[in-house]
Amino acid sequence: MIKLCFCHSLKRVKALVMIVFFVCCFPQFLFPAFEYKVLSAQSAGVCGIKTVIKEEAAAVFYNPALIPQKTEISMFHATLYNMNELANSSLAFSTKFFTFGYNIFGENDFYKEETVVFATNFRLTPYCKLGISYKSMFLDLGEMDTHTRVEGIDLGLKVLSTAKSCFGIMLSNINRPKIGKTKPEEIYRDFSLGYRQEVISNLWLMLEGNKVVGFKAEPRFAVEAQFFDIYTLRTGLAPDTEVFSIGFGLSDFLDYAYSYHHDLDATHYLNLKINFS
Repeated sequence: MIKLCFCHSLKRVKALVMIVFFVCCFPQFLFPAFEYKVLSAQSAGVCGIKTVIKEEAAAVFYNPALIPQKTEISMFHATLYNMNELANSSLAFSTKFFTFGYNIFGENDFYKEETVVFATNFRLTPYCKLGISYKSMFLDLGEMDTHTRVEGIDLGLKVLSTAKSCFGIMLSNINRPKIGKTKPEEIYRDFSLGYRQEVISNLWLMLEGNKVVGFKAEPRFAVEAQFFDIYTLRTGLAPDTEVFSIGFGLSDFLDYAYSYHHDLDATHYLNLKINFS
């Protein structure tokens, strides 16, 4: 028991040291950057793939092309690496015409992000849907008494190539927003391209490439299977970052995911949904 407690504490200390290191040495990539954090248990279950998964209200945070044109409420929570200081919660509400989202990250005295999002999408053709979102991002550095705000615009595209396959594209912060007063820094921008194929009935394979500006591209692979039109099982792998995930879904009501990191504690993701259609 003592050994287990010691190992757990060692992991937490290691995580905190890594955070402090990045804050001190690469602040443009951590606090001001509003780097992407998974805000959907469905997406987390397939290792963060965000271009070709099932439509949901939570997509307002990661791909406006995947927002459903129906009334749905989505409530999300995750505590990254099992650290309360890195708690991440969101609420999304979609309607037929627009979607609203609110996210808060960091329940601590030295750092907090809040994001308010409005998004919509529309069909360019019967097989192609374009989505756009507008984000207001607020940064609070707590004890430093620093508060700032920046706006971002995301674009998403989903195309049905055949009855059993589709591909998607996502571009974040295309307006190249900058944050900071004395030395403004461009915040996180990325480009994702994904493909999804139903190989046999109710079994899908997914592949996505993600390129963050300033970093090399990262591939992600995932498998999803559905049973009795109610239960869904998912698993994904990001080999470059050595992250492995599993998850399940229960109809349009609940999604859960478990993400394993080779060096830090695992993260649990939970989505509760209310569908009014």
